[in-house]
Amino acid sequence: MLDVERVAGPQMSVVVSADYERRFDEVTDAASLLTLERAQTALAARGIDILRVDGNAIALGKRVRSHLMDAGVSVQLGSEPSVRFVVRAQSSDFPGAGAKQLYEKVRSEISAGASAQGFEEIAQQPREVHDPGDASRVLDVWYELTYAKPLRDADAWLEDVRWAMSVAKCIGY
Repeated sequence: MLDVERVAGPQMSVVVSADYERRFDEVTDAASLLTLERAQTALAARGIDILRVDGNAIALGKRVRSHLMDAGVSVQLGSEPSVRFVVRAQSSDFPGAGAKQLYEKVRSEISAGASAQGFEEIAQQPREVHDPGDASRVLDVWYELTYAKPLRDADAWLEDVRWAMSVAKCIGY
């Protein structure tokens, strides 16, 4: 017979089998308890929309009227779980500015606040926006910086998601 204990926390309840702990020893890293299913359940329970799930990544959505749009925030699970967000400067907003200037514009607006919340810049990448009617025509180039914060606390990651969702994703005038 399986001995089951229900452990309730402030964020979610988890069913832990005493048999599981005897067989696999005690799990010491709280973040390792976060699975794809549990993360999706916790996000949905807090009213955070999920845009798509791709492998171990959960891309979050933001409602714009009746449409669900990409929020530029994701939860990455797997070997290095983290909360990530992307912020950009568009070349069409800053005519004549080069890539280096646009990346610096994003850094000057975002990096201090992100650092104070524990996020670090992990990548920079230009993204071409093509004309939907003529794929050979580039309409704009977005200069994107990606910030991430490792999931070290199974309870605090939802606050990191909420903070990342509140960050402006496009730096403009």
